[in-house]
Order: sequence, then C-alpha cells, then structure tokens
Amino acid sequence: MDRSDDLLSKAKQNGPAVHGDLRDMPFEDGSFDGAICECVLSQQKKLSPALSELARVLKDGGILGVTDIFAVNRGYDSQGRDGSCASGARSALELHEAFTIHGFEVFFFETYPKLLRECTAQLIWAGIIKAPIKTCRSLSYGLWLCRKLGDEGSLKGRYEIEGAEKAAG
Repeated sequence: MDRSDDLLSKAKQNGPAVHGDLRDMPFEDGSFDGAICECVLSQQKKLSPALSELARVLKDGGILGVTDIFAVNRGYDSQGRDGSCASGARSALELHEAFTIHGFEVFFFETYPKLLRECTAQLIWAGIIKAPIKTCRSLSYGLWLCRKLGDEGSLKGRYEIEGAEKAAG
C-alpha cells in the first residue's frame, strides 16, 4: 500500500498494490496477520495516527515489522522536516514507548549502523542524494518486531476500559 501513484505503478509489476494512506487504511478491522513498514514512521509528523491505524487492521497477536532510521540520542536535532527519513528520526526509546502505548509488545529490536552508513555512501556515489552537511553518527537503522496485544494490552485500551468501569460503577 502506498499513496504515491508512481511507486504503486512500480509495485504492481510484482503483485497486488493498493492506493491508500497509512493514517486511514481502506481495510476492515483485524484484516491482517502482519504488516511491514519500511522507513515509514520517520516520515510521519505524528506517530499516533499511523500506529493506531496499524493496530486497527492487525489481528490480535499480529506482527508488525518496522525498519527505520532512528536517533541514537533522544535530543537529536533533525533541523526541520525536509522530507527525508533522517529529518523525522526519533529516538529508539520514543519509538518503543509509542509502540507500547498503541498496544504493541516489542519482542525483538536490533540496530544496523554499518548498513545505514554503507547505504548512504552508495546513494551519494550514485548521485541519488547529496552528502550530508553533518555526519550521520547520531543516526542508526533499526529493526523492530512487535506483537499486537488485545485491547486490554494497550494503554489506550486500559484507560478506555477503566473509564467505562468508573462510569458503570
């Protein structure tokens, strides 16, 4: 799924592709056993709409795989959003907290800083991107595997259940 017609036309060569927006997916609740997001969360101004929607379309126990750039330090200054993954990099802790709040349990996390440096160098040499003004040592590339818990497992769900119990009691 993508909202870019250009990327969708390329994807359709390899199989089915759906036009859509991560924050408002055209699927029923609990439609999928798994979802993969590749450098998508760093492109989001706010994580909550995207993670809420992913939690909605995944079945309980479904797996969310995320690969993305993240800031090594929580205080990373992205210097504004220029549309690149690096400009939206969040700390690994911030991402982990966001997964938890939205009812996901992170059961695997691994970093690949060398892969990020090699990929960046190849993109520069190919003329696809310009060399960064600052070094990328404050960024890394990570893989998160998360399991969707039931509504009772999410903090949002717990507050809704707790609020309903107080209103009923």
